Amino acid sequence: MERASHRTATSGQARCVSIIIDRCRPLPRDGRESTVGNDGVDFEERFMPRFRLAVATRTWALSLLDAIRAAAETGASGVLFDVRHELPPAQLSDTGRRDLLHVLRERGLQVAATSFPLRYPLAAEHQLERRLAALREAMQFTYRLGAETLCVPSGRCPDDLASPAGQHWKEVLSDLARYGNHVGVALALTPAGETPERLKALVTSITTGPIGIDFDPAQCVHLGQSTSESLRQLYGLIRHVQLRDGVRHLSGGGEETAVGQGAVDWLELLALLSEMEYPGWLTAIRLTGDDRPRDVARAVRQVQRWLMM
Repeated sequence: MERASHRTATSGQARCVSIIIDRCRPLPRDGRESTVGNDGVDFEERFMPRFRLAVATRTWALSLLDAIRAAAETGASGVLFDVRHELPPAQLSDTGRRDLLHVLRERGLQVAATSFPLRYPLAAEHQLERRLAALREAMQFTYRLGAETLCVPSGRCPDDLASPAGQHWKEVLSDLARYGNHVGVALALTPAGETPERLKALVTSITTGPIGIDFDPAQCVHLGQSTSESLRQLYGLIRHVQLRDGVRHLSGGGEETAVGQGAVDWLELLALLSEMEYPGWLTAIRLTGDDRPRDVARAVRQVQRWLMM
């Protein structure tokens, strides 16, 4: 049902993208349509560069250099490293880091963002100080890799932010945001099922430094949330976007799919991101599937085709 409705909505979504582009398009002269605005900037150049595409290198389960080589072949311009398991800070010397960045530049790539998976919720009391120390180290390492965003799964946050548990969460996030402000890296929280309203309340309550949301469209589908409405409600708070698709089961929960084969309205989503002038990265990530590398490469090509429509 959801897949069928997604296909029938495609023409309307394409019109949505066209509307966004047409807002920038100058009036035709001499019977020909100009693509250059009054400021001398081509409207296509103004529209297209807003979207920077990256891939998560852990998708390939290869050595780092082989994964970088495979990532470059997808046509993406950035990579996302897992700096807990795939590329821990302690395993890379300053010389090794410079060599890595050189390899990336040779391949036409840069570090779009990093991620740091957690075993426990972000603010859980168990081993909290050890977890915060590891996150601070990861934030500093992210900056040295030339990126500005560290994606971290938040775990379920309290319903009542005024409760003792809610205050504890805000103290933990304020501490990390303060450190992020010091080193020049923003924390992007990957939600764990919260409503957009609660996420917004939590993130906007932190004033000590930069913090935002790692937006996952597939998770919205799995939770029965409107992807576009969630994006609108989190306007201005999105620090990173995952290129992940999925379908929702009638019994609840959901299943990840390849991009374009699920219930996410991608053309509408891209149009909204453009309208919001989202400046960050869109990273193709595949957590399940029989051929994750191929699905990630196809996701990059599919989004590139959509942007050229």
